[in-house]
Amino acid sequence: MLLLILVKPRGYLLLLMSIIFMAAGNLITIVFRETIWNNVIGERERAKIFSAASAFIALISIPAGYVSGYMYKLNPVFPFYTSLILYIIAVGLSLRVNRMYK
Repeated sequence: MLLLILVKPRGYLLLLMSIIFMAAGNLITIVFRETIWNNVIGERERAKIFSAASAFIALISIPAGYVSGYMYKLNPVFPFYTSLILYIIAVGLSLRVNRMYK
């Protein structure tokens, strides 16, 4: 995410690298999340949990474009800083949950 903030105009190589790293991170995260859920959730509850999680993700994603467009209109770096802050919060929460269950 930080690479997207640092890209200069016509810095296509850095932009391409940033997009590749973000896509790889999303791929790893999604596969990891699905694997964890399959290992933790029982077979009977799995469909309900997956459908609820998918609905929640969809509800969060629907206004995301509007909100990020509004933030970009205020200042073009705001959406990128917001994403970076949310990633940092997610890592902090993950580490905290990991310590709780060790």
